Amino acid sequence: MAVLFSIIIPVFKVEKYVGRCIESVINQSCKDWEMILVDDGSPDRSGAICEEYAKGDSRLTVYHFENGGQARARNRALDCPLNGEYIIFVDSDDYWENSDGLQMIADRINDRHEDVVLYEGHTLDYVTNKKIKHRGEYDLELITNGNKIETLNYLIKTNNFPGSAWIFTAKRELIEEHCIRFPVDVSAEDFYWQSSLLYYAKTIGAVNNKLYIYVINRDGSVTSKAHVSGILGIHYAVEQWYKKSDRLLSITQYLAYAYMIALYNYGRLSPSEKQIAAPLLKADKHVLWDAKNLVYRVAYILIIISGFKSISYILNAIKR
Repeated sequence: MAVLFSIIIPVFKVEKYVGRCIESVINQSCKDWEMILVDDGSPDRSGAICEEYAKGDSRLTVYHFENGGQARARNRALDCPLNGEYIIFVDSDDYWENSDGLQMIADRINDRHEDVVLYEGHTLDYVTNKKIKHRGEYDLELITNGNKIETLNYLIKTNNFPGSAWIFTAKRELIEEHCIRFPVDVSAEDFYWQSSLLYYAKTIGAVNNKLYIYVINRDGSVTSKAHVSGILGIHYAVEQWYKKSDRLLSITQYLAYAYMIALYNYGRLSPSEKQIAAPLLKADKHVLWDAKNLVYRVAYILIIISGFKSISYILNAIKR
């Protein structure tokens, strides 16, 4: 049966959190959805907990696979039979803050039928249980009345360019038409996902409400640690972007921002990981110049003069 949303939740070692995540969707006032739970070979009770919820609600479907990582789990869900017009990704340790969140997104979709709809979220520090920042707060008049290029430029200038897969929903037809999937065996895979979807989307909308809680610093989380796989993911996004002949400046600037993250993280890698990352950073530095932004071009010139290792050291010193 056709529904408005297919909500995809990859699940791995989250037995303490996944119930809260699932219930935050079940308790939504909007009921026009299906939930796809992908047990990514979780060694704890996460998969069993998903099955328990699915027994009591026919809208929930659980798939069990061998462990392959979050990107592969998301792709496997996209390759399963789906009934939703739009795709939403939820991380299994996160949850919906507003029980009317899906309905607010549905209202925007039913009114405008945009390819992509952004929404807002809070970042919650698990250790302190405090909301430390929020993402979003859009100029709805500009987004609604402006064209795609104006919207993307606005998102870049206001630091509202979506940085994670969970902060927007996209038409399944758009995803399938262009065969968009997450790169596997890397991290920071969301950079490729975002840049691809926003490149192909013809229309972009937004909802100005804080709907989602993104949890950081939880037990077992590795999101705060630097790994070479993150630089591999950013390199993949940049590499694929430069295969396009009609590159949008706003997305190039977004990937220049991603490159600066990679440059910072380089300084936190082990010596063996640095050997892998170094040629990738050298190959991708041109994205800084092509972004046509003063800060990024200064960074590019400094890299040419003193090398990216020195700039990475400076970035880490500033951060400390």
